[in-house]
Amino acid sequence: MRFDIPLQTVAGELMNADLFFNPLFDSRGRVINIIVSGTDISDRKQTEIALQQSESTKRVILETIPDLLLHLRRDGTCLNHIDSRIELNNFLPIMNHISEVLPPDLLEKQLEVIKTAIATGELQIYEHQFLKNGLIHYEEIRILALNDQEVLVIVRNIRDCKQAEITLKQSEMTNRVMLATMPDLLVQMDRQGNYIRKSGGSDVRVIEPEKVLIKLHIHDILPPYLAEQQLYYANLALDTHKLQVYEQVVEFEDERRYEEVRVAPVNDDEVLMIIRDVTDRKRAEIALHKQALVFENISDGVMITDMKGEIIDWNRGAERLYGYTKAEVLGKKPRMLHKIEEAMKLELEIISETLQKGSWSGELTILRKDGIERITETFTVILRDQAGEAIGLVGVNRDISDRKESEKMIRQQIQQEQLLFSVSQAIRQSLDLQEILATTTREVKDILQVDRVTVYRFNPDWSGDFIIESVDENWVKLLDKDNPIIWKDSCLQKNQGGRFRYQKSYVASDIHQMNLQPCHLEILETFQAKAYVASPIFTGDSLWGLLGIYQNTMPRHWQPWEIELLEQIATQLAIAIYQSELYEKLQKELQERQKMEVDLQQSKEQFELVIQASNDGFWDWDFITNEIYYSPRWKEMLGYADHELPNTLETWRSLISPEDYAIANRLIQDYQAGKIDHFSMTKHFTHKDGSTVYIMARGIYLKDDQDRVIRMIGSHSDITELMKIQYELETSKQSLQLATEQLKIRVDELKQRNAEMLILSEINDFLQSCITVEEACRTVATFMQPLFPDSSGEISVINNSRNYLEKVACWGKNCDKDDFFESNDCWALRRGKVHHVTEHCQKLLCNHIQIEHPPLESLCIPLIAQGETLGLFSLSVFKVDQLGEAQKQLAVTIAEQTSSAIANLMLREKLQLQSIRDPLTGLFNRRYLEEFLTKEIHRANRNGYSIGIIMMDLDHFRNINNTWGHNAGDFALKEVANLLTNMIRSSDTVCRYGGEEMILILSESSLKDTAKKAEEIRVAIEKLPLNYNDELFIKVTSSFGVACFPDQGKTVKEILQAADVALYQAKAKGRNQVIVSCE
Repeated sequence: MRFDIPLQTVAGELMNADLFFNPLFDSRGRVINIIVSGTDISDRKQTEIALQQSESTKRVILETIPDLLLHLRRDGTCLNHIDSRIELNNFLPIMNHISEVLPPDLLEKQLEVIKTAIATGELQIYEHQFLKNGLIHYEEIRILALNDQEVLVIVRNIRDCKQAEITLKQSEMTNRVMLATMPDLLVQMDRQGNYIRKSGGSDVRVIEPEKVLIKLHIHDILPPYLAEQQLYYANLALDTHKLQVYEQVVEFEDERRYEEVRVAPVNDDEVLMIIRDVTDRKRAEIALHKQALVFENISDGVMITDMKGEIIDWNRGAERLYGYTKAEVLGKKPRMLHKIEEAMKLELEIISETLQKGSWSGELTILRKDGIERITETFTVILRDQAGEAIGLVGVNRDISDRKESEKMIRQQIQQEQLLFSVSQAIRQSLDLQEILATTTREVKDILQVDRVTVYRFNPDWSGDFIIESVDENWVKLLDKDNPIIWKDSCLQKNQGGRFRYQKSYVASDIHQMNLQPCHLEILETFQAKAYVASPIFTGDSLWGLLGIYQNTMPRHWQPWEIELLEQIATQLAIAIYQSELYEKLQKELQERQKMEVDLQQSKEQFELVIQASNDGFWDWDFITNEIYYSPRWKEMLGYADHELPNTLETWRSLISPEDYAIANRLIQDYQAGKIDHFSMTKHFTHKDGSTVYIMARGIYLKDDQDRVIRMIGSHSDITELMKIQYELETSKQSLQLATEQLKIRVDELKQRNAEMLILSEINDFLQSCITVEEACRTVATFMQPLFPDSSGEISVINNSRNYLEKVACWGKNCDKDDFFESNDCWALRRGKVHHVTEHCQKLLCNHIQIEHPPLESLCIPLIAQGETLGLFSLSVFKVDQLGEAQKQLAVTIAEQTSSAIANLMLREKLQLQSIRDPLTGLFNRRYLEEFLTKEIHRANRNGYSIGIIMMDLDHFRNINNTWGHNAGDFALKEVANLLTNMIRSSDTVCRYGGEEMILILSESSLKDTAKKAEEIRVAIEKLPLNYNDELFIKVTSSFGVACFPDQGKTVKEILQAADVALYQAKAKGRNQVIVSCE
């Protein structure tokens, strides 16, 4: 027995076996066993099954095939055909020949193709078309040779296919046109970066479309960083099978362009990249982002209200300005931010004018949440939508309170300087004290806007009188000619000047609140004073008088600068008074000298009259008899009567002085001997009363025939009065000479004072032109040698910590000493007043004075302005009489001028610093960056060195603000700013460029060194511990772009743009890294 059976092998596989069952018989013919044999017929079985399926499939295909099958001879005779189930357009049932259904042109074509198929033995395929019922029909003809005489022809209706193909071609053509003109660039690329095909890209700049050739590698077209970026996202798309979208920044024709790249996987090895130029959109986004940053970070307070007048938005600047958070003011009206009168002005004037004219600008007084009033500079405009319709108002408010206060202080300082200048001009131009005092009181009244200004002068007994006043017409006058007894001093006379003797001003804001003595209060009420300030006027160490200002309308709170100004003017008046008194004294001495000269002339004339009217005494001496005669007048001159003196030589000898006696005898002998031609001498005789009488003795001799002198006759003239007059003349001459010398000295002193005043004026002119404290101090030091010859000194300025002083300028021999000293080293600074050391108290020398060569005298004057100690003016002299009271007063005046100049310059420097510093971080701002970098590039060009530029940006900084608040963000910015400041050299500069973006300028730094420094800063910021309020630990990282002048740019714009591009690449590659510009 034989049959087929399916079996399963040990391995579990199915097989077909052809089994044979053969019985085994025993001798009895019984079946004792069956022998089974089999053959594996699995392959044959599968072949049979396949043939059966093939035949079945063939039958199905032939039954369902849409084609017409023809069995033709070579000449076109139809042997057989199978009709198609789909109607053909041209073939009708063929009886004998294909010519029955084909037109001539198609018949000829088909017979020709039949011959070719038989000749070549290859399948021939062609198409033909024909017109039927007004429509074009298409058929595909396939001809296969069966032998050398017969062929199989398959005819297929391809009208729908052809129509679809035409439509597809048209669609493809349309697509090609669209792709060629579309702004996006489509690039098909494989995993390795080889371009396969491309289209479009009219607006794309990163890849110039004409450069994209098939089989061209991405590195052949793109810059390295862009090529690597595209390969990265292409592989990411292939690995994840997801669309990848990113943006790239490129530089094209010196312009930054932004492009969006979409990478979609096509298959396992190819991607389609769609590159779109999004520069306009990106610029709009950046502009919007910057506008948002500006809105939030601008220091001005910006407020936006809707047309109902309710607040709909405001920035952090407004929060700082008004003290309210945004949540506290949203939905409320701005009137809550002003006092009632300002709120009415806001609603009635400002808003209406803005709506009418489109804008309004002016100053407003605001009321902060804490109740403090501030002044703002406000600008309002209409907020419009895209259609131009008004949808609200925008108000920008800048706090100008500090500026207003500074302007007020500057105006006050200018007024002070103008007043001091007017006073000093009056002093220089006139020696008339009354004129100087009148000018001063008038100027003080106008500048300080007071009701009365007076000058009061003390008398020797401490009584006093007002000697000048400037007062308005409607107030009682102290110096009224019609009613002179308005003022009668008793208080100051009783206490002998009171507190004013200690060189202290007295300030009364309200006389009824000062516990004044009744007599004092009564006097003040007499001339209607409500408040007043009086400053003492000292000439040397003596209290000369008082300079007073009075407010009559109401009590007044006197400002420190007003009191200081009054004291400075009192000092100036002291100089004027000293000069005027010196001038008056000199004038008086000149008058006395002129009177003395007149008196001397009169005495001379009187003497001549006396000589002419006098009676001389005579004497007659006979040498032969030796007798002598004295006339009564001779005796009368000596106080004797005629009978009281004998006419003897002994009388003459007893009355003449011994010295004159010897001289007289010698002269007589010489005269007798002819040695002299006349006898004349002045003799001293003793008067009867014991006094000395001066006698002018003259004599002549008589000779006899033998030429012998036998007699002398002479006269005695009493010249005692003449001698007295001569003595007085001599004495007067000496006195006159002494007076002349003193006058010359005084004139020289006056000239010296005048020269000093001219130098002081010149110093003041220079100080007003100085722009720095150092320049002002050096200017003052330049003038010290002419004012204080052979002196030395210095001007030192106290530091910000106020614990030591730095020498700014010096003159003389001690300029080489230390430049710094502590404030405790100076007695003047410790005591707050002038410290004068003379040669008798050298142990009180300040420690900052050079001890190796100690001066004979030293003078230390604190530089104080508006109650604040600014520095020290120190002066040392090495000779006697070089530091008198006049020189001390001159030094104090110079110190006061220097103090005022330093205070003004410090204020100016403070204002200037505020204009170039970022208020939050203390770094330089963008304005300073552009000015400084422009100058630095000029210096680098001139000196041939490079400049490193680092542009950095804190990563994800917005997350810090959104997560922990703006205060935490501000804290992070300040900490990073401090880190940057500490990590750069003194020659380097760091600026806040905007928001969280900062720029470092490294002078004389190469690109390599700059990149190294940027990496150091990046690591330091990453490790920077930011513990905000000891509660939050803020982790920040930063991205850096590095460029270098002149390699990456030769202008400010180019070098900053290069650094900015590098920074953007660093952020695009994942942030927290340093990218060096490769341009």
